[in-house]
Amino acid sequence: MTIALSLVGVVATLAGVWFTNLFGLKESIYVSQIVKMRVAPERLTNPKTPQDYGMVYSDVEIMTADDVRLSAWEILAAEPSDKTLIVNHPLTTTRYGSIEGLDGVAVEFLPMIKHLHEAGYNIVMYDHRGQGDSDGGTGKTLIGSEAPVGAGETEWQDVAASLRYVKAHPTFGDDEIGFLSQCMGASATFLAWQNAPELFSDPKITSLVAIQPPVSYNMIDRFIQAKTGMDLVDQVLDAQREKYGFGYLISTEVTNIVRTICIKTPVATAR
Repeated sequence: MTIALSLVGVVATLAGVWFTNLFGLKESIYVSQIVKMRVAPERLTNPKTPQDYGMVYSDVEIMTADDVRLSAWEILAAEPSDKTLIVNHPLTTTRYGSIEGLDGVAVEFLPMIKHLHEAGYNIVMYDHRGQGDSDGGTGKTLIGSEAPVGAGETEWQDVAASLRYVKAHPTFGDDEIGFLSQCMGASATFLAWQNAPELFSDPKITSLVAIQPPVSYNMIDRFIQAKTGMDLVDQVLDAQREKYGFGYLISTEVTNIVRTICIKTPVATAR
């Protein structure tokens, strides 16, 4: 009985500390967990392949300039083609998509890829670092070389690597090249264009379609408010910068990058 009463007392004390946010404990725990979710999201699988949709494909690997191995699918067009698309994906998905999806909304990209395949495009699509079958991640999500997920801030190197891969490809090297970049992948593509202008100045790059590029600060703020009811977006930003050396792409950065791309590279369009 004494032990039981003692345990009840401990639980009650901890509950009081939590619900009163004594010493800012609750805020600190939330901030730590949110940073962890951002740089090391749950590892998702690729439960289907292009073959499930009747597309012949190859498993290939792409190495980034900072030595992260990216797992990719290479899909040849049904008929010989001189057009190649590089396709990437949002945060918390893989190149396949996600069975559960964010807030329970499932997503699968392969039906879209099937349409592009039938329209005569060669396709290279890959898992970003720290996600799917690619190397990267931290802690329990780590595969191969450690590389925190950056929601675009680090993944720009993946975009650059995918372009180098296509440009050096024995079949695709002389093709017209387009980017189909999604959400986090769109932000990563914008940043790659800014950080490696010589690489992206190639006149063979004829298009960029950016699907739902996020304004990270605002999106994270809404997410935190919805999940916790607390205003922690700046604390998360500061904690992530302190521990990992990068924050998140903010609206002015994205706007300036897109403006630069559209001015210097008229063939690129951001939608």
